[in-house]
Parts: sequence; C-alpha cells; structure tokens
Amino acid sequence: YCHLHDAIRWETRALTADVARLQVAPGGEVSPRDLGRLKRRCDFLREIHRCHCSVEDEVVYPALDRKVQNSTSAGYSLEHEDEDARLRQLLALIEMQSSRGRPQVDLLMDKVAEVHTLMMTHLAKEESHLYPLLLKHFSRLEQVSLVVEFLCSIPIVLMGEVIAWLVRRADSQAVQGILREVRESTASRETLRPLLGFLEPQQEG
Repeated sequence: YCHLHDAIRWETRALTADVARLQVAPGGEVSPRDLGRLKRRCDFLREIHRCHCSVEDEVVYPALDRKVQNSTSAGYSLEHEDEDARLRQLLALIEMQSSRGRPQVDLLMDKVAEVHTLMMTHLAKEESHLYPLLLKHFSRLEQVSLVVEFLCSIPIVLMGEVIAWLVRRADSQAVQGILREVRESTASRETLRPLLGFLEPQQEG
C-alpha cells in the first residue's frame, strides 16, 4: 500500500519537475516533443491514479466501513474525484498549449502545482488515518487479499507496464514481499496466473 503511494509520489514529482524544466528552457522555447513527453507522463499518472482510486473506492473503503464505524472513507472518494478532475484539466491544458506557437508554461506550472498539492496531501492523510486502521482491523491474510485484489484489478493491457513501473520505484525487498504475498494468496491460480506472469520476470530482473 505504502509502496504504491511512494511510487505515485515519485511520478507526481517527476511530472512537476518536467514542467519546471520547461519554465527555464533557453529562450522560452518549448518544442512539440517536450509537450508530447509531458502529456504521456500525465496520461500515465492518470491511469495509475485511476487504478489506485478504483480499488480503494470499490474494495478497500467498503471493507473498512464494514469493520470500522465512522472511518470517513467517503470523504476520500470525493478527493479522488477532485484529483482526477485536476488531472483531466492539466491534460486539456497541455493539449491546448500544443496548438500555440509559444506555450504558456506558467499556466501549466500553476495547474501541475494544484495536482501536486492535492496528491501529496491526500496520500499523507490516507497513510496517517486509514493505513493504521487496515493494520489494526485486518488480519495478514486479509491484507494480502486486498493487495492481490488491487493488482488483479489492473486492466490486463496495462498490467505489465504498471507492474514494471511499480517494481522500478520499490526496493528489491519490497518486490520480493509482494511476490511472496501473491504466491500465498488464496485466490485461484487462474486469477493469479497473469499477475505472476508479469511479477516473476520483474523479480528475477
């Protein structure tokens, strides 16, 4: 859970840094290639964010609500919607700037700063409030089940890319822990086969 949060933080910081570099481009020149690279990074962050939000909204929060009264998880779902809206606004702004002869990088910086602040605040709140509840009220087997359910919720067309990305952002011990938990899961082998197919080569690498 925290490894995923750390990976999202890394990607959010990288997106912010990319826009900051455009601000100091020599002569203020920003090429279509630069904006294309920025759009791809933003697209990827939004896909990761959607996977993350989907499993929390549909799996983690309902499970918490069944075990813990007044977990206030509904408020986090609203924050997910706000974060996604800001990411969509940023993508639209990048596309708009692509059609300009001289992109307005300051506008991009303002919007990416909004995204950065929302993401960092939201992840920190979840870790300080919800993560301790997960550790306290869920057995290790239940925690493993949630991890596996998250990984299996990733669309198969994205699973390889997402897992490779997550592995790059986590240390080898964390990767081995995730793989061990997946292998110990009580989920069916048919369910786990695609996931292990992507995880095991990454762990060996």
